[in-house]
Parts: sequence; structure tokens; C-alpha cells
Amino acid sequence: DEVERRFDPGQCSDQRFRFVNVAVDDFDPFHDDLQRWLGEHGGFVADTTLSRTEGTVGYATLRVRVPSVALDTLVGWTRE
Repeated sequence: DEVERRFDPGQCSDQRFRFVNVAVDDFDPFHDDLQRWLGEHGGFVADTTLSRTEGTVGYATLRVRVPSVALDTLVGWTRE
């Protein structure tokens, strides 16, 4: 995946982790916005687990990778 190749975890000696819960009314627009944000900030979705009920996403778990300098910005973005 090209996005994963652009991100080099070796560039960051500082590794930080955050768990963030986000509630959205419609998953697909959120996911599209997240993909755009990650592309602009050098990150990517590393893993996604979706639970669908009657064709809609009931809940999702996404593991994203971003450079450590973008982590706080990402957390702030999810609060908007």
C-alpha cells in the first residue's frame, strides 16, 4: 500500500498511543474525512474491524498510524 510506504515508523523515536472513542451518525462520511485527514498528515488506517447491522455500521474499531507530532492534532480533530 502506497500510504504505508510513505510512513516510516523509524523516523519517529517518540512513540505515543491513544485510545479515542468517537460516536458518529453515519460511518461512511466520517471514514472518508478520516482518510483525507490522514493523507494530509502522513498517516494511514492500519486495521479496521466493522460490525454491521441491517447494512449499516453498528460500530467500528480503527487502528490508525500517524507520526507522533500529529497525534494530538488527530485527537483534537476527532472531537470536532
